[in-house]
Amino acid sequence: MLALPQDVYDQAIAAGVKTTPQLQALVSILMPICDRLIKDYVGYEIEGPVTYAEYHPTRILTQSNQYDAGSAGFVLDGAGYVTPQTATNTLARTLILNQLPVISIVSVAEGGPNPTTIIPATSYYLDVESNGWCWDGMLHRYYGGWQRSIRSTLVTYTAGLTAAQITTNFPIFKHALVQATLKACGDAIAQIRYSQFGGQPQSVSIEDFSVSFANAGQIGGTGFAAGAANASELPVQVKVMLEKYRNLANLM
Repeated sequence: MLALPQDVYDQAIAAGVKTTPQLQALVSILMPICDRLIKDYVGYEIEGPVTYAEYHPTRILTQSNQYDAGSAGFVLDGAGYVTPQTATNTLARTLILNQLPVISIVSVAEGGPNPTTIIPATSYYLDVESNGWCWDGMLHRYYGGWQRSIRSTLVTYTAGLTAAQITTNFPIFKHALVQATLKACGDAIAQIRYSQFGGQPQSVSIEDFSVSFANAGQIGGTGFAAGAANASELPVQVKVMLEKYRNLANLM
């Protein structure tokens, strides 16, 4: 997981809440769920390094700006008017890998639907940042392009952050899981109290662990009904902090 149960307990203690067996049991149930929700939201597994083997493309690309030079974009026709240029070849300049951040490419094979021909590493490159990570997942060709037929390319690569890298370089992932788990615990307690006693509580507690709401019927600022119904969703503030790390291409 992106964080440890102790990280949740430490945050609770810092807020003046004592850890109890009841809270620990709740965290053990909800923390893995929140961990999965975060990874589903950003669109990749985050942790690593892990070696993946992916076939590309999984669907046909149709955007004109995806194709090799000379076959897309705009040109001047015989009368001097700007007109779209039709893409006539079957090559795409870029593949977008699913798992982030990409650390390295192990091999690339072409010749689908069961690619076996290994191409030289000098023919492609990752869009790598100065720190050595590739956060957009883009694998480019130096020349030519990638075949566009389904599953025509097999990319084997490593991706993901170690626990030390998450703690040191990207603590936002750990913080997101801690916050999502605490929110899920509060919502779960509220649902239990609601089912037991009915009504819309202003606060709920299990021994020393308690959650108070701004007004009756309010959970997380969205109203009790919404809070109870959405206990399995990430809090808005967690989504905001993770937005820049989403692999939107993988979520399409």
